[in-house]
Amino acid sequence: MNYRRLLSALALLMIVAVMGIAARAQAQSPCPYADIRLDTDQAVDTDAICDAARPWADDGFRVFILLTDYRPESEDDWFAFLDQAEIEAGIRGPDGFDKNALAFEASTATELSWAYSVTYGELLFGSALDTDDKATFQITSQMRAAIAAGDPTGAFVQALSTSYEISHPPPEPTEAPPREALATSEVEQPSPSPWLWALIGILAVGALGVGGYVLIPKVITPALQRARRRRELQRQLGILRARTSNLLNACGQLLKGDTPEETVLYQLFSAYGGEHYEDIRADVREWLRRSQEALNDAFDLRQKLLDPAMQEKRSLEQLVQGWEMLYVTFVGNSERILTLTDDELHTLLDPMLVLDREATDVQLAEQLDGIRRELTGMPLKVELIMVDPAQTDAEGILGYVDRVKAQIARLQEAQREAPERLADARARRQAAEEDVPSPFVLTGEQLFAGIDERLNQAEAALKEGLFLRVTEQTADVLRDIETVKAFVAAVSAHDRRQAEIEAITAQGYRPARLADDLKEVEADIQAITQEITAGDYIAAATWIEELDTDSQRALAGAQEWPALQEQNAAALRRLHDEVARVEQYRVDEAAPAWQKLQTYPQENWKDVADDMTQATQTLQSLRDEQLGQIEHLNSLEEQKFDEAEHELTQAAADLAQAEQQFQAVVNRLAEVQAAEAHIQEALRLTEADLAKAEALRDREDVKIGPEVDKQIEKARRQLAKAQRLMEARHFIAATEAQSEARQLATAAYTAASEQVKEINALQKELEAAAKSVAAQVGQCKTKAKALPAAARTAKTSKLVQQAADGLSAAKQAYAAAGGLEDRALAKALRAAIAAYSKAGQQANQALQQIAADHNQYESYRTAAQRAVRAAQAAIQRAERAVRDRDARGAGQHALQRAKAALPTFPTRAVSKQALSRLRKQAEEAQRYAEQAERQARQKIRATQAERDRQRWQARQQRPTVSPKRPSAKASSKRPSSRGEPRRPSSRGGSRRPSSRGESRRRGSRGSSRRR
Repeated sequence: MNYRRLLSALALLMIVAVMGIAARAQAQSPCPYADIRLDTDQAVDTDAICDAARPWADDGFRVFILLTDYRPESEDDWFAFLDQAEIEAGIRGPDGFDKNALAFEASTATELSWAYSVTYGELLFGSALDTDDKATFQITSQMRAAIAAGDPTGAFVQALSTSYEISHPPPEPTEAPPREALATSEVEQPSPSPWLWALIGILAVGALGVGGYVLIPKVITPALQRARRRRELQRQLGILRARTSNLLNACGQLLKGDTPEETVLYQLFSAYGGEHYEDIRADVREWLRRSQEALNDAFDLRQKLLDPAMQEKRSLEQLVQGWEMLYVTFVGNSERILTLTDDELHTLLDPMLVLDREATDVQLAEQLDGIRRELTGMPLKVELIMVDPAQTDAEGILGYVDRVKAQIARLQEAQREAPERLADARARRQAAEEDVPSPFVLTGEQLFAGIDERLNQAEAALKEGLFLRVTEQTADVLRDIETVKAFVAAVSAHDRRQAEIEAITAQGYRPARLADDLKEVEADIQAITQEITAGDYIAAATWIEELDTDSQRALAGAQEWPALQEQNAAALRRLHDEVARVEQYRVDEAAPAWQKLQTYPQENWKDVADDMTQATQTLQSLRDEQLGQIEHLNSLEEQKFDEAEHELTQAAADLAQAEQQFQAVVNRLAEVQAAEAHIQEALRLTEADLAKAEALRDREDVKIGPEVDKQIEKARRQLAKAQRLMEARHFIAATEAQSEARQLATAAYTAASEQVKEINALQKELEAAAKSVAAQVGQCKTKAKALPAAARTAKTSKLVQQAADGLSAAKQAYAAAGGLEDRALAKALRAAIAAYSKAGQQANQALQQIAADHNQYESYRTAAQRAVRAAQAAIQRAERAVRDRDARGAGQHALQRAKAALPTFPTRAVSKQALSRLRKQAEEAQRYAEQAERQARQKIRATQAERDRQRWQARQQRPTVSPKRPSAKASSKRPSSRGEPRRPSSRGGSRRPSSRGESRRRGSRGSSRRR
């Protein structure tokens, strides 16, 4: 029994799942008189509607009923939705609406006044249903009112009955028939009894309680999503079928003909004189030929997509993708075409927009006006959901049409504006001549000879009706006038710069590159005059840019020359002051210290003896020789300012080194004197500490290990050594030996006193700090000395000297600590450690600054080197381009200037300012090289294009025989517009192919046609 109940529960769950999936599908009983499609939640009596459709069916009509909850976004969207529904019902095919079909279609969105339609085929044309607009408006209004009142069954029953009565009015009676009271009653439909509804509700609730949590996410939700996706794809498919058909029809009208010359667009192109221009004519003909081929391919693809066999094999997604690919055949992958709105697509396909209303070709105007009428009310735009046009490689028919229309518009604009443009060009030419200064490098006649010749050519073209040639010639004239004005402005600007240059040279300055720069300027002016005299204003324009650049460079170079001298003079004055200061320091401090230091044995100062000698020689050389030489190099007579700048940099570095060497001598004297002052007391205290250690060892011999004996023995030897060094007055070495002896003594005594432990630890820390900091300061001095003078800064020299001074102060504190004991000793040791720590920090700062100087200098050097290499590479590329035979010498002059401007990278270290100037020169050389390559490449492309054009013309002149394409009028791919169907739209008429005849659709806003 339980097993049977379980089966019953599972069966009920399946019933509920099926009911959920088909929640929107009404139970539809088979109807022999009508195809009833319901996609709504509202209850509908299909039997009543079926009975109401019987009179129409008996007359041989196919009746289609559609009620949907779909809410269209627009009237176009609604008609596209109906198209798809009728296609699926089989009453609309590739050739249009079935001539013996009748459709009543409505949406439950009653706020939309146009979402109610009556559509009928050709057999009802001319009937009262077709001619009585008031009656059909009454039908759709009644449908809307009944659905809004919640009676969709009555809406369709009444529509069927009323429409049949309108189309079949009763004959006029000859005599009054007997009136009978006829009572009509609605047929009552059996409905489920209350107990059955209650049972269904209980079972449904129970089923949901048992398995709803499984069915809803696992079955019902995915099924609803699939249904929603299917409706979306079906809607998209209907829109695509309708609108690609519209595009085929519209493009078919524009491109109809066996050859491009037979198309309406070409006739319009010819009407504006397009055939007078061979280059444009060839392009237009080619675009139209490609458009016709693409249109034929589109017809073939559409035929395949409509093939029932193909539709059965493909999924709904594949069908939509195929139709979208057909749509892409029209729009292509052009961003401009893809972003056009529906109205803009109509504008693109409307040939009347480029036709003057007063055109003399009346027949062509009527033909174009007919095409415009065909386009009216025909939706074209489709939003793609499956295909990405960017992934396709197609220009698209509309892209070619857009190009052709652009050329037609260009011809039209030229015809309208040519006279005005010619007059404007003449006026501007006259005004430009009036602005030419007198005197000038060329006369007005020479400047405007080529322009006047082109104006005369434009005048002749205007008389011959070659309006496009007029606009082209006048555009060239305006461009050339601007070139003349630019030439005049460039010469005037150079004259102003020349005056500034002469003011500088009048002071006696001889800028290093001035002569070469002025030669370049003169060469530019000569080249411009030659090109203008020859009538080549385009070539002259490039030289004008060169003229302005070379003129600016000449002035900048002239201004830099006295500025560099003044910069050197200021640096030389500072160096004089520094030499005097260091000399005074030598006299007041270093020399007396050296004399006193020499009273001590050599072991105290032999490592600084060379410093004193070298520093003295450096100072003497600077004072007696180098400063005078630099001053001479920087003088107006010599004017070797670059070399003076380099010598100044090196001299400043040498002076800083000499000052450091003098300071090392002064510091050494202070260190020796400090050691001398404290060594005796330090030795006494060390002897006392050692005696304590020995007494402790002797007293506690059993507890003390052999390592203490070794420490005491070593300390005794170091103490004896320190005593001998002191007696020999080798105070620095004696202090070092004494310090080591005392450290060993206190280490041996650490077990006796906590105080001794602390002192021992401090002594170890101090010893380690002394070694570490001495190494750091030594590294500072080594790296500073290795740094090129051009890279060294005053800040670096100052930091290095501070580190050296700090190390000397720490050594003196170390020596002073040797003469103290107990707490005073501990305090002195801490002070010495702090002094070494400070010296270490100063050394670190100096090392960081040395690294910064090095990195900064290397960045300048690397940038300059990179610029030189880039310029060299650009020159190599330019040489290859200029040597190409198709370049024909173009870019040769710019290449020569690039080679002349390319600097040589220096082998010695030069100043950062010099590296900056070198980088700018290299960048200038690179610009000239790139200009040379650009000019050569342009000439190469022009030469190759001319060669290709000549080849193409040669091919065109050869006799060719090509098979004719079947006539569009006889082709099955492009049905004649005379047999095309009609579908009403509230916006106006539209057409599309149909072999069965025509259809008309009545909406709430009146009739509309789509042929």
